[in-house]
Amino acid sequence: MKKRYLNKGLLCLVLLLPSFFVKAQCPAGASTAQVNWDHLDFLSQTGTYAGFVSTGMMQNQRFTIGRNKLSVGLSAFITTTGENTTNTAEAGSYGAGADVSFDGRGPISFSFDAAVYNLRFSLYDIDGLHNVTITALDASGQLLTIDASATAAGVITVNGSGTTQVIATASATALGNTDTRGTLNVNIAGSSPAGARGIKSLTIETGFGRGGNGNFWLSDLTACVFGSFPEDYYLSQKPWAGQPAYYLVTPDNNSVYLVNPLTGKCDWLFSEPNSPWVNSMAYDHVNKIVYYVMDHTSPVSTNKSLKKYDCTSETISTVIPDITALGIPIFDIVVESAGAAFYDGSLYLGIEGTNDDKTSNRESIVWRIDFDANQQPVSASQVFARIADNGNGLLMHDWGDFTIKDGMLYDFNTGNSGPTSEFVHFYMQSGNAAVYNTNGSPAPIQAGQTWDGKLYWTGGQSPENGRIALYNENGTIGAKVSTTVTPCSPPWVRRAGDASEPYRPKSDFGDAPDTYDPVPIEKATHEYDCNLRLGPSFDREWDKTPSPLATADGTDEDGITVVNVLAAGNVNHIQAVTVYNNTGSPATLAGWLDYNGNGVFEPAEGRVITVPSNTAMQTCILSWPGIYVPITPGASTFLRVRLTSAANGMTANNPTRWFANGEVEDYRVIVDLVLPVQLLEFSAFPTGNESVLLHWRTSRETNAFGFEVERSKDGRTWEKIGELPAKADGSLNNIYQLYDNEPLTGKSFYRLKMVASSGPHKYSDNRVIELERGRTNWVRVVPNPVRDVASLQYHLEQTGNISIEITDASGKVIFSRKVSASKGINNLALPEVKKMAPGVYAVQLVLASARMSAKMVVQ
Repeated sequence: MKKRYLNKGLLCLVLLLPSFFVKAQCPAGASTAQVNWDHLDFLSQTGTYAGFVSTGMMQNQRFTIGRNKLSVGLSAFITTTGENTTNTAEAGSYGAGADVSFDGRGPISFSFDAAVYNLRFSLYDIDGLHNVTITALDASGQLLTIDASATAAGVITVNGSGTTQVIATASATALGNTDTRGTLNVNIAGSSPAGARGIKSLTIETGFGRGGNGNFWLSDLTACVFGSFPEDYYLSQKPWAGQPAYYLVTPDNNSVYLVNPLTGKCDWLFSEPNSPWVNSMAYDHVNKIVYYVMDHTSPVSTNKSLKKYDCTSETISTVIPDITALGIPIFDIVVESAGAAFYDGSLYLGIEGTNDDKTSNRESIVWRIDFDANQQPVSASQVFARIADNGNGLLMHDWGDFTIKDGMLYDFNTGNSGPTSEFVHFYMQSGNAAVYNTNGSPAPIQAGQTWDGKLYWTGGQSPENGRIALYNENGTIGAKVSTTVTPCSPPWVRRAGDASEPYRPKSDFGDAPDTYDPVPIEKATHEYDCNLRLGPSFDREWDKTPSPLATADGTDEDGITVVNVLAAGNVNHIQAVTVYNNTGSPATLAGWLDYNGNGVFEPAEGRVITVPSNTAMQTCILSWPGIYVPITPGASTFLRVRLTSAANGMTANNPTRWFANGEVEDYRVIVDLVLPVQLLEFSAFPTGNESVLLHWRTSRETNAFGFEVERSKDGRTWEKIGELPAKADGSLNNIYQLYDNEPLTGKSFYRLKMVASSGPHKYSDNRVIELERGRTNWVRVVPNPVRDVASLQYHLEQTGNISIEITDASGKVIFSRKVSASKGINNLALPEVKKMAPGVYAVQLVLASARMSAKMVVQ
């Protein structure tokens, strides 16, 4: 569209505004914003845009003006060739640079999503009996006063300036594009800027008489807008104390990682199974959604979809199958090979304008996609555009990537050639830009950002594969750091393909009452490591959920099968803990028993042991010999257990704060009289989805009377659902089981009441399960983790054919099957797990309209 390109000096300074712009006064709460056609692409259907831009896209266009939006509507008798620099009669006007050309007669409508104030613009080349009528309305539909004047006398006659309708009529004189006599300046103040009398809409009705051709240009638009871009938008992603600052990055494969830019260490987040590459990636940290598109070796013409990965449910779905439905045109490269960012509640998505031959003479465009309360896309507005190629084989712009900070869009223009490698800083409020030309050193690649606003140049081309450096925001970068991946991640492939916003990952937190984590930023926190955990499964959540009984984490807390009763007085206390350390290096296991009952885990209450690396689960014993317990029998206290690599340096002084790997679990400990019944194990797990099996083992039952199983829906009010007599035979290994054949739907709590012959009793720790009866589609693997065999259980709302796939951590499909599934609960044996190497796998069910997934850990 535009035929000119910015100066390619080392630094192009911010484009200066006309003098009136500086002097414009905005009311309190408002600031000046501009629709600057030098950095936008007014869509047309001419030239190489033909076939890509529909009539509806041309006649109904949306642009941002600061944080607000502007809609421009063309009548059926108005055509446009877009913005260009053909008109140069700008002296004394309100515009500079590119203007938008229009031909024909009829109305052009402008509508603001929120009322603005002090709107100013210019019209050019009004000549040859051409006439223009201008009106404006406030939000209530009332006409507003308009001031207009010609910049030079002799051609334009202005009637109605200072009233609610301005009519500008040209004489029969034909003017050249340099003649300022055809220029009209327009000012609309609005009567009450913050209320209903602000400017909500504007209409320019163009007509022509005998000999008139109806051709004219529109300048940039400036106005006072209400609302400003947020600063420190990503502040909520501030890491926990000691935790690195991460952002998301994808190399040239189908996987997404979180990366520590200071060390280059990358950890796998998810993989897209249906595409060789993930691209145009952006992270919504509020709703925990990663938006992205799929890339291929060569652009696939049907690839028009926007996808998302829900980090909470760990599922992939399609946001919109065809983004042209939002009024976004896509060109030869469709949605592929561009960039994206998420900022201020909106997705900013880049679309490449070039073609294979670099002869498109089109522009590459960034669109702002807005969502409704259900995170469904509802509209798209153009934010920023750069010429893609010069129409003669030279690539001028290539979305390496872009990111947004404090209302500034940082465009990393790769270009593919030295003269067009640039860092472009686009001010979304003013509509102006600063350009830093690097001549290819460095070549701008991917743009990452951490929570504190630091920007990172990410993953340059060979020999810079995967390297990261701080971007100094002046066209230069700092020292480079090479990337590596964790043992639980698929390998890094070549350079980075895209980077994104700050990301604070799911982690494992304690769930004891808040007094045990008194400093919110220093909660006991561990990040996931597939080779290091407490018990068979790992718990991951966004934040700590404190609970009165330390039961918020449910069945994920499985490092301790039975929490031993703590006797009052001078006692020796022990606790068995099941751990898994297959890291190849020693780990540290620590436990803190609040045996003085003051609601704090103190260093003196901590015990620490070393756990060697082993491919199998290990049982470790933590002991507290010779302690004094002043707590009254019948009350309770709490135990915290933490596991992390020994290299992390955890000691008894660390009941809180972050560690890079391992797990933390909190348990309620009952203080009571010691009964002659020792509980070795108590567990509850669903059988299918219609019953629950309660299983326990004991020893030393010389004075035991019996056992009662109690159930609760909230962990507070209990009911007895069954009982069994004690064997009381002195055996060291008595096994019991009892079924709950009428379980509750949803979450249930179970506990075991152990009754002595002499009357006293004590309770086991609670076990929590959740049945998914009555829910919509769901899938799970049982048991999980898996050793030899497993079953895939899934619930469907209707009968149909489905595909089942198991992929490894690299995204490779190692098992697939198509089955006919019935409505309701289905079970499928997975004997293939016997042949699988230990690790984390993704099990996916592909339905006609959805995709579900579950993680499977093979030990």
